[in-house]
Amino acid sequence: MLKAMMIGQDNRTCAMIRGTIEQYCKDMVFKGMVAEAEAEVTVQGTRPDLIFWDTQRPDGARRPLPPQLIPDILNFLLIDDGIALQTVTAMTGLESVHALLHKPLHVPELLIALSNARNFMELRRNVLAQRESLTQLLERQGHPGCIGIPTDEGIEFVPIQDILRCEGRNKYTLIVTLCQRQLVSSYNIGEFARLLEQHGFFATHKSHLVNLRQVRQLTGENMLTLQGGLQVPLSRRRRVEFLARFR
Repeated sequence: MLKAMMIGQDNRTCAMIRGTIEQYCKDMVFKGMVAEAEAEVTVQGTRPDLIFWDTQRPDGARRPLPPQLIPDILNFLLIDDGIALQTVTAMTGLESVHALLHKPLHVPELLIALSNARNFMELRRNVLAQRESLTQLLERQGHPGCIGIPTDEGIEFVPIQDILRCEGRNKYTLIVTLCQRQLVSSYNIGEFARLLEQHGFFATHKSHLVNLRQVRQLTGENMLTLQGGLQVPLSRRRRVEFLARFR
């Protein structure tokens, strides 16, 4: 069962949401309304899949979205009567804001929002399941000299010794081979560090992973020169550990 709850102090809106869910959404249970001050503790205990966040306080001021809750919630359905969804996402940068519902709520509008949220959560679960399958594939691949790199086109199998460097870019990773071929993977740089550090790769920086076999020089400015002349930064706090690899 999907769990939903509301954060706010509007009893009328809460009753409308509860009644709609109980009547029309048999796969969802409404866990009630909680005040803003109690939101963090209650959410941690309830672990809802969906939050209705009432952005208006009784005094007319707006409630800010709680950043400490965002990583754990798949959707925020915002309730407001004078702000655009584009404005909310621009102000907060939240991809988890799924819909903006205007007071007073109406059943058809609410049902559409709930249906869209349900579809989004199902898609999210499928994506997470696929990522888990890819992780297991990478960990169990039969050829220890190769690595499977998930890309938009599928899985590219690349000899580990042919990888020159990896560079983290937001939620993606750029992989560059010795022949300067470039692959973009949906895995973040942390995943590649976990998979490649045991094969002679070193995280020189939070966004860079290099093949130690291809390092040619360390400059006085803490820049590593790799085969082909490419330079990548070496974090000062990782300099000692880096040098220890060559002793």
